[in-house]
Amino acid sequence: MASHRLALFVTAPVIELPGNKVVLDKKFVRGIEAHLEYWNGPLRCFLRRGAREIPFGQAFKSDALGFDLSLLEPNHRVTDTCLANFDVALLSGDSTADLLSPTSIALSRCRLAYGIEYTHQTRQRINQLESIGSMRKAVRALRIAKTEMRRRSAFRHAAGLQCNGYPAHEVYGSLNARSMLYLDSRALPEMMATEEEMYARERWLLSGKSLRLVHSGRLEPMKGAHQLVPIAQRLKKAGLNFTFDIYGAGSLAGLISDAIRSHHLSDAVRLHTSVDYVRELVPTMRRSYDLFVSAHLQSDPSCTYLESLACGVPVVGHCNRMWRSLSEASGGGFAVSPATPAAMAEMILDLNNRRWAVVEAARRGLAFAKRHNFASQFRSRMEHLADLAR
Repeated sequence: MASHRLALFVTAPVIELPGNKVVLDKKFVRGIEAHLEYWNGPLRCFLRRGAREIPFGQAFKSDALGFDLSLLEPNHRVTDTCLANFDVALLSGDSTADLLSPTSIALSRCRLAYGIEYTHQTRQRINQLESIGSMRKAVRALRIAKTEMRRRSAFRHAAGLQCNGYPAHEVYGSLNARSMLYLDSRALPEMMATEEEMYARERWLLSGKSLRLVHSGRLEPMKGAHQLVPIAQRLKKAGLNFTFDIYGAGSLAGLISDAIRSHHLSDAVRLHTSVDYVRELVPTMRRSYDLFVSAHLQSDPSCTYLESLACGVPVVGHCNRMWRSLSEASGGGFAVSPATPAAMAEMILDLNNRRWAVVEAARRGLAFAKRHNFASQFRSRMEHLADLAR
């Protein structure tokens, strides 16, 4: 791969600290390190100020990151000055400030590509879930629609397009002749479930012991976290022998904790704070759970699906556009419709009576995750950008 200069414009949060330090999301840093591993040439990352807290943040010395970092003001638009010294740039199609006009794209000496995660439909649905007045929702919906026109125009005129997840690729892939699909995940090959762990899970499941359910992620309404306790209530009422461990933090954490107590679910449902993904969550998932419960309502490309499959844990999730497509492609789980606690509980009860189906889904899901691991996806993305730079 020839050496090219790469600029990355990322929507990750950053907080400046005294002493030439910054707080960055650990997942973001790991992702940039993967870019470096598969990119032959200088790399500079552009972030925008404005974050007040970073849930999974860690302080880093700016000059010890292994990559160059530039900080922009919150609404700073991408300009020729930013792009002047680069051969290729990957901009965020999810960031309004990165959406350039066809003229700007044509005049730039830098080859411009976009990465995109959220579809227009997902943005509008998130807007409807916001706890704001109807008038503000209407104004925001109009703004989202206008921005979508700019987004599609930028994608048509860009040198390339990288779509994170099936929904984004289905909606936007045809707009650009050099588009690609990738599946976001933090799962490295060495983090995948072992044969011994898979066999131990199968023995547990087929012995008729309690069904071990798990959920991890942000405990927010848009993530469907408000459905977790109602799902557990229905399972308990049906007499299912189960445990349900919930890992995460968010605005609903307190309400979930209170609901577990008030509905007398503490013997089966346990709420844990967020834990380190590599050191704690992955080993625990691989050893201790049979089925991942995803109440995710949106169609955004949650990496949780693929990361769960990598641990050998199949997913039972609402039939949003992302999980519907991923479950069909991987065979690693079960899509539930309608997206209600009652339907989810009914599916889990059915799977409890068809445990071989869970075992088979675990095997298929793990095989799919191995083919789409963190390293393979980043390698494909960097090769795509290098091709654009030639």
